[in-house]
Amino acid sequence: MIYRKITVRFKDEPKRFYRQMYIRQDLDLFTLGVAILTALGATFEHYFMYIAGRKRYLPENFEEYDIEEEVFMSNFFLLDLPQKFLLEYDTGDGWDFEVSVSPTPYVIRSREFAMIIKGAGQGIWEDNIRALYAYFSGRVSGETVAEDEDLGVYPPWNFSIEKYSDFDNPLDIDALNDTLQDEIIENLKRLEENDVF
Repeated sequence: MIYRKITVRFKDEPKRFYRQMYIRQDLDLFTLGVAILTALGATFEHYFMYIAGRKRYLPENFEEYDIEEEVFMSNFFLLDLPQKFLLEYDTGDGWDFEVSVSPTPYVIRSREFAMIIKGAGQGIWEDNIRALYAYFSGRVSGETVAEDEDLGVYPPWNFSIEKYSDFDNPLDIDALNDTLQDEIIENLKRLEENDVF
């Protein structure tokens, strides 16, 4: 299969939370988003969309649209996007990722949707981006292990950490790749069955 190398960086902390991956270039944008966001630890309780220039690529049941800058993502593919674009997850909450795509095609003897090459940051902190910002800014200590109601922060429910600084622990890329394909397929199936998007 033919792959492209992509780099996906959390817009506000690009060195602390990112993934570099090989992605199959034949993926439609919906499947592409599920593959990328699975690698970032998303649970798909929320919508995602792409922004490229003035154009927004939306899931088919995101909303009614009537302006020409909005199109349905399932009608487009990775190579339909420019080499740099934005991927937003949980739109409005701030999970914005800058994506850059290498122009070089890579022929890899695989059929997997994606493979992680390297990265940092344990994953999307579902439903409480404020906790991650509080940790990044130093408003809560990395040694914090509990929620702080005054600050409105609490540990993530979608991945396991003993203290907030565990977010920055090195990733086990081999372990992530061992389960990535199955998790992508499972997420695609769940989203399709539940008609979430």
